[in-house]
Amino acid sequence: MSAHHTVKISAAAAAALLSLPVWADSWVTSGAAAAFMDVPQLVRESVDARTMENMRGTRTDGGSIWLDLKGATSESDTSVAGASGWDNDIYAANLGADIKRGDSFFGVVYTYANADGDSTGTAVRESTDIDFWGVSAFGQQSFGAMSIFGSVGWMYVTGDVDSAGASDDMDGNIWTADVGVKGLARFGALSIVPYAKAEMTYLAPENYQGGEPDNLRLYQFPVGVNAAWDLEAGGWTITPSLDLAVVAAAGDTDATGKMNGLRYKTAFYNDGMFYRAGFGIAARAEHAVFGLNYRYLDGEDGYKMHTFGLRAEYVF
Repeated sequence: MSAHHTVKISAAAAAALLSLPVWADSWVTSGAAAAFMDVPQLVRESVDARTMENMRGTRTDGGSIWLDLKGATSESDTSVAGASGWDNDIYAANLGADIKRGDSFFGVVYTYANADGDSTGTAVRESTDIDFWGVSAFGQQSFGAMSIFGSVGWMYVTGDVDSAGASDDMDGNIWTADVGVKGLARFGALSIVPYAKAEMTYLAPENYQGGEPDNLRLYQFPVGVNAAWDLEAGGWTITPSLDLAVVAAAGDTDATGKMNGLRYKTAFYNDGMFYRAGFGIAARAEHAVFGLNYRYLDGEDGYKMHTFGLRAEYVF
């Protein structure tokens, strides 16, 4: 049902669905639940990039203001009931500010995002148009060639789902909390940063017509390595980078709720590992930074997420 948690509906629940209207469990079948999980990942990408640059020693003492624009596609063929999925387009703007003082680094991010998508493979197509408004805070403390970092965030979600000529609100809240460690090894202009991280995402969808989904707590555990090479060119430092990771997933194995007063259970299975790859390039001068990046996430049941990013930063 999300970037890291696909959905299987039990036989009993599937039989119950036959007596329920199209709204039944539409938070999952429309792809809205997937968007609830995917959008926070776009915020995490921006925060991870900040702490990665700080770990490499790119940042000097002082502050910066930055804008990170994201465009992503998230799709799955058979993540819902083994027969249907979703196709979502997601756009996000992360506006952040941070400051570095000695070995301490901390900042805040404000986010607006929109997810627009359709279910695929369902008997009746369900379409979503959802807005996300959020704020996150992050920090990092370095100890020589090691650092610990973390973040917390909240998002308010508001939007609607359309199906069979009807429309209803699809609102909710999302809370996130992350903690991780990074290391650093330098070989001249080449820097290697291995990292490990634990991410918690708490999804709290509100009731909609005929549906009362319960809250979900989901976890991801990325383990990876980032490599970057600094090149000097005409007063600019050009830094291409490559990031590879495996992401283990865990969390609630059963999502429960009510559909028009009837209790239901949606059984989850957690893909053992997802595979993530990204690359980017940044150009840094004394007071300005510009960057481009791409990230790909691959899972089972045809799940794929492609993300493109564009960043501009002013350093002072």
